[in-house]
Amino acid sequence: MIFHPAVHTNRYERYGGGIYMSIRYACRCCGMKIAEFDESQVTEAQLGFDSLTPEERALIISREQSGDTVVSITCDYCREALNQHPELSLVGNPLQ
Repeated sequence: MIFHPAVHTNRYERYGGGIYMSIRYACRCCGMKIAEFDESQVTEAQLGFDSLTPEERALIISREQSGDTVVSITCDYCREALNQHPELSLVGNPLQ
């Protein structure tokens, strides 16, 4: 399920009386939310997390205090900008 602000106005939704945690994909450069999934609806294998090394997991997957999982990737816009201007990769947050 792709995150849509008009449908998901709250960070949490109730399923069966409980609060779910989400897995959110966000751009590491600009912070744009790319996608969000209900953690109970997908597995690590479906998302490809099981094929990551421990080092790769530590680099791209983090857990917020709220319990949500954030996967840091690069969005298409930032990827194209970095491909056209590789020197931007030397800056911490080049396209904030």
